[in-house]
Amino acid sequence: DGLHWTESPTPLFKFVESIGDTVYLMHDTIRRRYVAFVKIFLDGDSKMRIQATKDGWCRVDPQGNFHLVDAQAENLRLRQRAIAFSEDFVTWSTPELMFPIDEQDPPDVEHYKNNGFVYESMYLGLLSIYHLSTGCQDFQLISSHDGEHWDRAADRAVFLPSGRPYRDWDFGTASVAGSPPILIGDELWFYYDAQWNLHGQNSPNRYTAEPRGVAGYAIGLAKLRRDGFVSLDAGAEEAMVETKPLILEGDELKINADCTHGELRAEVVDASGDVLAGLSREDCIPVTGDSVGHAVQWQKTQSLSELQRREVRLRFYWQNGALYSFWCEPTAVD
Repeated sequence: DGLHWTESPTPLFKFVESIGDTVYLMHDTIRRRYVAFVKIFLDGDSKMRIQATKDGWCRVDPQGNFHLVDAQAENLRLRQRAIAFSEDFVTWSTPELMFPIDEQDPPDVEHYKNNGFVYESMYLGLLSIYHLSTGCQDFQLISSHDGEHWDRAADRAVFLPSGRPYRDWDFGTASVAGSPPILIGDELWFYYDAQWNLHGQNSPNRYTAEPRGVAGYAIGLAKLRRDGFVSLDAGAEEAMVETKPLILEGDELKINADCTHGELRAEVVDASGDVLAGLSREDCIPVTGDSVGHAVQWQKTQSLSELQRREVRLRFYWQNGALYSFWCEPTAVD
């Protein structure tokens, strides 16, 4: 009934098997399976597994031999993220590393936690970046097209930043909800919790600014425009992007774009790159304004129904604006 629960006598994941304490779960509704995102411990140089034992931290070599190490003295990068799968939520695959810490990361970075969720036809998530030099955490956007192979998006830019140290309530340790963001109107709502003390501190550091002279945890809410995870931006110089070959499902082309100070036009080309009659950029009625659901129209046609089950490419041309997403849907019936 979702209210009364029975604890299993057998843990699904054990810390002593190198699994950390920040397990996030996802129900993959596209591929009908369960996914677990777990924290694992790897040597940042050799990528050998680091495991907690009763004797302390040990390296585990490919043959399964344990080698006791002083993790702090050797400055090992311990925390990284791995992914495991299950068909029944009982038997799980061996967790595999999702993405390594590499030379593009600052030397003080570890991957502390992450969630994942199905979004439209792909997978997205937020990855917690733990900065050893400051004790603060912020979040990067991660994405996947199959739910197994994940990448850090937007050139690893900060997606959800931490607050100002010792001034904002969420400057310290933070965690995003394991569930997907909630669509409210034209916004995506992300709930997260945070605290105003740094990771590993026994006592919280209070604000230096009054009157919020309190300490502890709180729940926060971050809001994002629908599909606003990333955008293609253009200035005064016209930009153009062409899609991969697509099979359109639906007869009305919609875009999420902010063209408040500019305009956008679209055209449709066939597999050979030839512009289809009546669907050129010159025939397109300019899209202006800011909307999460502009309808793209051409002077002689508003429907793309004749293109269904035909492979085409879309081209977008725009100035002084941001393009967030595009899709096709059935024409609304009044």
